[in-house]
Amino acid sequence: MFCYQNPINFVSMNATTWTIFFAIVLLGCVEINGQVTITSNKNLQRLVDSNRLFKLPTPGFRVILGFESEKTSIDSLKQFFQLANPKVEAYVFFESPNFKLAVGDFRTEIEAKWFSKNLPPHYPLNLVQKMPINLPRID
Repeated sequence: MFCYQNPINFVSMNATTWTIFFAIVLLGCVEINGQVTITSNKNLQRLVDSNRLFKLPTPGFRVILGFESEKTSIDSLKQFFQLANPKVEAYVFFESPNFKLAVGDFRTEIEAKWFSKNLPPHYPLNLVQKMPINLPRID
Protein backbone atom coordinates (compact mmCIF):
# COMPACT_ATOMS: atom_id res chain seq x y z
CA MET A 1 0.00 0.00 0.00
CA PHE A 2 1.42 3.39 -0.97
CA CYS A 3 1.52 6.03 1.73
CA TYR A 4 2.20 9.69 0.89
CA GLN A 5 3.89 11.79 3.55
CA ASN A 6 3.67 15.56 3.54
CA PRO A 7 6.95 17.48 3.43
CA ILE A 8 8.00 19.51 6.49
CA ASN A 9 5.71 22.48 7.00
CA PHE A 10 8.08 25.23 8.18
CA VAL A 11 5.27 27.69 8.94
CA SER A 12 3.62 25.54 11.59
CA MET A 13 6.86 24.78 13.51
CA ASN A 14 7.01 26.15 17.07
CA ALA A 15 10.07 27.73 18.72
CA THR A 16 11.31 24.48 20.29
CA THR A 17 11.15 22.67 16.98
CA TRP A 18 13.02 25.54 15.26
CA THR A 19 15.71 25.41 17.94
CA ILE A 20 16.20 21.66 17.54
CA PHE A 21 16.21 22.01 13.74
CA PHE A 22 18.92 24.70 13.77
CA ALA A 23 20.96 22.83 16.39
CA ILE A 24 21.05 19.75 14.15
CA VAL A 25 22.01 21.83 11.12
CA LEU A 26 24.71 23.76 12.99
CA LEU A 27 26.22 20.66 14.61
CA GLY A 28 26.56 19.11 11.19
CA CYS A 29 28.56 22.14 10.00
CA VAL A 30 30.86 22.57 13.00
CA GLU A 31 34.24 20.85 13.07
CA ILE A 32 35.38 19.78 16.52
CA ASN A 33 39.12 19.46 17.13
CA GLY A 34 40.53 17.81 20.20
CA GLN A 35 43.81 16.88 21.72
CA VAL A 36 44.65 13.64 23.50
CA THR A 37 47.43 13.47 26.05
CA ILE A 38 48.68 10.04 27.04
CA THR A 39 50.41 9.64 30.37
CA SER A 40 52.09 6.39 31.22
CA ASN A 41 54.62 4.89 33.55
CA LYS A 42 58.23 5.86 32.68
CA ASN A 43 59.34 2.23 33.06
CA LEU A 44 56.85 1.22 30.38
CA GLN A 45 58.23 3.86 28.00
CA ARG A 46 61.79 2.65 28.68
CA LEU A 47 60.73 -0.92 27.91
CA VAL A 48 59.13 0.11 24.62
CA ASP A 49 62.25 2.08 23.62
CA SER A 50 64.59 -0.78 24.50
CA ASN A 51 62.49 -3.18 22.43
CA ARG A 52 62.97 -0.91 19.40
CA LEU A 53 66.73 -0.79 19.95
CA PHE A 54 67.31 -4.51 20.44
CA LYS A 55 64.76 -5.92 18.04
CA LEU A 56 66.33 -8.95 16.40
CA PRO A 57 65.86 -9.48 12.67
CA THR A 58 63.50 -12.27 11.70
CA PRO A 59 65.40 -15.31 10.39
CA GLY A 60 64.14 -16.68 7.12
CA PHE A 61 64.90 -17.47 3.50
CA ARG A 62 65.03 -15.65 0.17
CA VAL A 63 65.49 -16.89 -3.38
CA ILE A 64 68.58 -15.52 -5.14
CA LEU A 65 67.76 -14.93 -8.82
CA GLY A 66 71.04 -13.51 -10.02
CA PHE A 67 74.26 -11.67 -9.29
CA GLU A 68 76.27 -9.30 -11.46
CA SER A 69 79.10 -6.84 -11.06
CA GLU A 70 77.03 -4.14 -12.80
CA LYS A 71 74.05 -2.79 -10.90
CA THR A 72 72.16 -1.82 -14.07
CA SER A 73 71.77 -5.43 -15.18
CA ILE A 74 70.53 -6.47 -11.73
CA ASP A 75 68.10 -3.53 -11.69
CA SER A 76 66.69 -4.58 -15.06
CA LEU A 77 66.30 -8.17 -13.79
CA LYS A 78 64.51 -6.82 -10.70
CA GLN A 79 62.18 -4.73 -12.84
CA PHE A 80 61.44 -7.74 -15.08
CA PHE A 81 60.68 -9.89 -12.02
CA GLN A 82 58.44 -7.29 -10.38
CA LEU A 83 56.38 -6.86 -13.53
CA ALA A 84 55.62 -10.59 -13.49
CA ASN A 85 55.28 -10.87 -9.68
CA PRO A 86 54.02 -7.58 -8.19
CA LYS A 87 53.13 -9.05 -4.77
CA VAL A 88 56.56 -10.57 -4.13
CA GLU A 89 59.18 -8.24 -2.67
CA ALA A 90 62.52 -7.98 -4.49
CA TYR A 91 65.77 -6.76 -2.92
CA VAL A 92 69.07 -5.71 -4.49
CA PHE A 93 72.08 -5.75 -2.20
CA PHE A 94 75.83 -5.59 -2.60
CA GLU A 95 78.00 -8.49 -1.48
CA SER A 96 81.54 -7.81 -2.63
CA PRO A 97 82.29 -7.92 -5.57
CA ASN A 98 78.73 -8.42 -6.92
CA PHE A 99 75.21 -7.07 -6.68
CA LYS A 100 72.63 -9.76 -5.86
CA LEU A 101 68.90 -9.93 -6.50
CA ALA A 102 66.99 -11.72 -3.76
CA VAL A 103 63.21 -12.15 -3.83
CA GLY A 104 60.57 -13.10 -1.29
CA ASP A 105 60.37 -13.17 2.48
CA PHE A 106 59.89 -16.81 3.42
CA ARG A 107 59.87 -18.06 6.98
CA THR A 108 60.69 -21.66 6.10
CA GLU A 109 63.04 -23.25 3.61
CA ILE A 110 60.19 -25.37 2.27
CA GLU A 111 58.22 -22.25 1.28
CA ALA A 112 61.28 -20.76 -0.44
CA LYS A 113 62.06 -23.99 -2.33
CA TRP A 114 58.44 -24.32 -3.46
CA PHE A 115 58.52 -20.74 -4.79
CA SER A 116 61.89 -21.37 -6.44
CA LYS A 117 60.64 -24.55 -8.10
CA ASN A 118 57.57 -22.77 -9.54
CA LEU A 119 59.54 -19.90 -11.11
CA PRO A 120 59.92 -19.81 -14.90
CA PRO A 121 63.27 -21.20 -16.15
CA HIS A 122 64.57 -17.93 -17.66
CA TYR A 123 66.22 -16.58 -14.48
CA PRO A 124 70.03 -16.98 -14.49
CA LEU A 125 70.24 -18.32 -10.95
CA ASN A 126 67.73 -19.92 -8.65
CA LEU A 127 69.14 -20.54 -5.15
CA VAL A 128 67.54 -20.54 -1.72
CA GLN A 129 69.63 -18.66 0.85
CA LYS A 130 69.13 -18.18 4.57
CA MET A 131 69.14 -14.50 5.58
CA PRO A 132 67.28 -12.01 7.78
CA ILE A 133 63.89 -11.14 6.27
CA ASN A 134 61.08 -8.64 6.69
CA LEU A 135 57.80 -10.04 7.87
CA PRO A 136 55.91 -11.45 4.87
CA ARG A 137 52.98 -9.55 3.36
CA ILE A 138 49.53 -10.52 4.56
CA ASP A 139 47.66 -10.07 1.26
